[in-house]
Amino acid sequence: GVVIRSFRVQPEGEPNRMRYRLLVQQAGKPERDFIGTVQLQVNFAQGPRSFVLSIPEPDAPVERMLHLSFRHYQRIEGSFALPPGAVARSVLVRILAGGQTQIQQSFNL
Repeated sequence: GVVIRSFRVQPEGEPNRMRYRLLVQQAGKPERDFIGTVQLQVNFAQGPRSFVLSIPEPDAPVERMLHLSFRHYQRIEGSFALPPGAVARSVLVRILAGGQTQIQQSFNL
């Protein structure tokens, strides 16, 4: 099956801009390529309220999706911006194939 080897989020210089790095791997001796997508849900607080930022957006066109296609492992990197004054709390990483969740893991920031 597919495993999330590592996930990191760090500030990217500009205020409220965050960079993420994800490493996904197929366990064992895979006989075929894994083909799927990644979804991130960034949970953040702005004052007393909590919000969720979805990456990509739920209605994103196919070219904006975070595609996976690998035999052994694949690294995905990108960045996102939070609203002014927002503080990221956690990120839920979801790996999908054929529209079905294969694995998901939450990372506290």
